[in-house]
Amino acid sequence: DEVHQARNPKGQLHRALTALRSKRKLGLTGTPFQNSISDVWAMLHVVGAHGPWDLSSFEARFGRPIARGQKRNASVKDLHVREDALREFRELLTSACLRRTKDDVSLMLPGKNDRIVPCPLSEVQRAAYRNLLESPDFQMALGKRKLCMCGAGRPCICGAGPVWRYVHQRQADQKGLEDEWAAADDCVCRGRTPPKCLSLSLIVLLQRITNHIEQLKPDPQPPKDASDQAQQQLMREL
Repeated sequence: DEVHQARNPKGQLHRALTALRSKRKLGLTGTPFQNSISDVWAMLHVVGAHGPWDLSSFEARFGRPIARGQKRNASVKDLHVREDALREFRELLTSACLRRTKDDVSLMLPGKNDRIVPCPLSEVQRAAYRNLLESPDFQMALGKRKLCMCGAGRPCICGAGPVWRYVHQRQADQKGLEDEWAAADDCVCRGRTPPKCLSLSLIVLLQRITNHIEQLKPDPQPPKDASDQAQQQLMREL
């Protein structure tokens, strides 16, 4: 159940599930798409339904063509390639996934009973929440701060916070781009403020504070790779 929790191919849960030997594997999820189309490959890989695709070939055939075709400056060729990739992607999902909507199962489910239990924030959580709202990343998201505060202009990013730098450095690494600015130019934010690309990451940080302040502490274990190291550095700066 909740097979999307194993969407990280490098994670221990993903590796443990793929190592299980059985005649059949079934994965249940209500959210097959989390962040990118590669999440679907990870779930198919867990149950052995990924077919001939490894992660890199899956990204080359589906992930990148579909992403290019969704850009505002996509060419006619990009649109045709995207539609071809989407058609094959749907065929792959149809062959491996059984979809059930709420309408399909509404008569078999019990009635829903909600209980609302107030859980106010502690003083420490309130202070951390306020500090995050006043941080450079949140001020940029609110349109109250610019990427460059010293007036030097591009490529200066002295006004950027750790989340902005982490998001765009990660994009640069994934796409083979030169630096954060090159990634920002290729990003939905286009290097402008307020940067829409930060919205989800910032909301998740606030959710972590409201759940438990410990969730903002960096992992004390040594990083396994460069991605882990960047994540730990981000949490330390936060």
